[in-house]
Amino acid sequence: MVVLPGGMPGASHLKDDARIITLLRKMADAGKYTAAICAAPMALAEAGVLAGKQATSYPGFLDAMNVAGMHFRADAVVQDGA
Repeated sequence: MVVLPGGMPGASHLKDDARIITLLRKMADAGKYTAAICAAPMALAEAGVLAGKQATSYPGFLDAMNVAGMHFRADAVVQDGA
């Protein structure tokens, strides 16, 4: 499992780190769990792993990214899958 911590500018650094993006893609391809809080879901979006998924983030981050196929929800907590 990978859990991405929130907060800025840390979440932006996660999104811009090629190693993190590669790790998130590998986790998704292997069907492993990932979690992100606050602004950190932007790294999941950057990795391209939110298509067809439900997701949320701190207001103004993920909803502004317009991720193709993602179902943005304004709920405090969103779980997609098992």
